[in-house]
Amino acid sequence: PICETGDVIGNNRRLPGCREGDLILIAEAGAYGAVMASHYNLRKPAVEVCL
Repeated sequence: PICETGDVIGNNRRLPGCREGDLILIAEAGAYGAVMASHYNLRKPAVEVCL
């Protein structure tokens, strides 16, 4: 995550148990998709996989 108070994926969402290395799908990420990505706060863009 980056340091912005509005940066949330969801509030009060229950997810099944996951472990390090598991993949999580975040659909419709808007500005967080590669097309709109920047290196804001020196963060590298997240990996995207097309399904």
